[in-house]
Amino acid sequence: MRVTRTAVSLLLLILGGAALSHAEQADLLTGLQSPVWTVRAKSVELIAKTPSLLSSAEVRTALVTVEDLENSVIHNNFRAGTGVSETLGEAYSEYYSGPLCDVLMRLAAEGDMNAARALARGSFNPDSRLALTLATYGEPLVPTLLQQARSDIGPDRWSGVAVLGQMLGLHRTGQLQALLQNTTVDQIKQIVREAAVGDSDTVGRRWAVRALAVAGDKGSLSILQSIAATDPDDGHGQKSTTDYSVRAEARRAIAQINAIR
Repeated sequence: MRVTRTAVSLLLLILGGAALSHAEQADLLTGLQSPVWTVRAKSVELIAKTPSLLSSAEVRTALVTVEDLENSVIHNNFRAGTGVSETLGEAYSEYYSGPLCDVLMRLAAEGDMNAARALARGSFNPDSRLALTLATYGEPLVPTLLQQARSDIGPDRWSGVAVLGQMLGLHRTGQLQALLQNTTVDQIKQIVREAAVGDSDTVGRRWAVRALAVAGDKGSLSILQSIAATDPDDGHGQKSTTDYSVRAEARRAIAQINAIR
């Protein structure tokens, strides 16, 4: 990754314990707003190494903007049928899921819901640490996650549904930072159940069935029984010793929900 002279100067100042001047902070913000991703990445890395820089409201706002910009880059690549690792290289993926994610998670942990929402609009694995963390925020994050669960991009749907299922489970056990309203609970159950039955992608239906299990949604038992008997993904032809078909996931979900007391 190419390092600019300005970035080197800022790093030396930071490592030396010096506070950034107004001009130096302006250089940092300029880096975050650069059209060149490597320049944005270097600025984010500098901030990740120096959490004190997050005391600036301008820097925090700029970081949320950067996250949304990178989300758009990833989504545009996906819609074009390519991954960012193919078009921009592995270094881009490492920057996105590494320092950028870490800095935004720090902001979210400090109560910045704009940062949490930007992360929820992004690309992440449904069973990742980020997914589990996002689930804990509860009600304020639900509109963003519902939007993700309706996305035309498969991985976004899977992640949105998975986090919503985790959120229902945490709500049931009283572990959310902000408990869900009754109408919100009904909304989430409806969209997860619909995904379990009707997502056009087999992987999407699997994640939705798992979400119902994690949620402990007893009202979905009849739906799961139907899925276990009729889903097109019946496990035939699988080479794995464990059956990960939608039907098998539904059977496991039924057992998991029935075990809840």
